[in-house]
Amino acid sequence: MSKSTKSRKPASRKPVPFAQVRIEYAKAKGLDVTEASKRLRGKIRNADGKNAVVTKWIARHGKTNRDGNRYGPCTAAERKAILSL
Repeated sequence: MSKSTKSRKPASRKPVPFAQVRIEYAKAKGLDVTEASKRLRGKIRNADGKNAVVTKWIARHGKTNRDGNRYGPCTAAERKAILSL
């Protein structure tokens, strides 16, 4: 018997806006989006240099480790790493 082969849909490479990541984080933690955003930015700053995925994401957008400018969009793998902080 031959196995039926399903064609798999390739993983999406569409970038995820950081605003969407903030909303997902707020829902997961059961917090207001503003409060959750502040906590998430603090966790991202703390993970810079310690978590390779987060460090590469920050460096790719030319962001320094401070809150002076906005975070850029992220890939699905980066989103997963950020939400796990």
